[in-house]
Amino acid sequence: MIIDLHKVSKRYTNEWILRNVTYQFVNNNIYGLKGSNGSGKSTLVKMIAGYLSPTVGTVTYKYNKDTNVSKDDIYKSVSLWGPHVSLVSELTIKEMVNYYLKFKKLRAGLSRDEFFDMLSLSLPHTRRIDSLSSGQVQRIGLALSILSDTDILLLDEPGSYLDESSLEWLYALIDNHKAERTVIISSNEARDLQQCTQTISIADYK
Repeated sequence: MIIDLHKVSKRYTNEWILRNVTYQFVNNNIYGLKGSNGSGKSTLVKMIAGYLSPTVGTVTYKYNKDTNVSKDDIYKSVSLWGPHVSLVSELTIKEMVNYYLKFKKLRAGLSRDEFFDMLSLSLPHTRRIDSLSSGQVQRIGLALSILSDTDILLLDEPGSYLDESSLEWLYALIDNHKAERTVIISSNEARDLQQCTQTISIADYK
């Protein structure tokens, strides 16, 4: 998937969060968005995902140079996880996964059993989401996003709430499932951006 940003800017009331972001994201790359907390990283991720519209500028999507994708349909090709996304707290782990998979398929024909194997959480699948730690919830959300059959993978602050062993799990999962995708990782932690082939500083667009 090719994502073209042309002079994308975002303003909340009288404050410009981002100005004139012009950039092209292409398939088979991992891009990093770096910046301090509150710098506008999450805002840019939401605009790329199609969840938020720019105040000025355009975001366009193409499967190739000649095939445009409607902004109204782009959600089908995007999986996103970040602090602004949540799981349904009243559901069990199994119910949450089953609910999610009504909207997105797993990559490469993975089965649900294989998904739970890759999730690597030593918990009964009957545990409710609201009984889990922040790190366990983070792990489930990341696994659902990364293992979805989508062309665009957006991860906002993916290392949040994860201990060292979970970080190793995360980076391995990204590495194993980055092929044939446009991957964008937003973080203020250098470790989260270590797999990125290109890095963009949000401070350049203020």
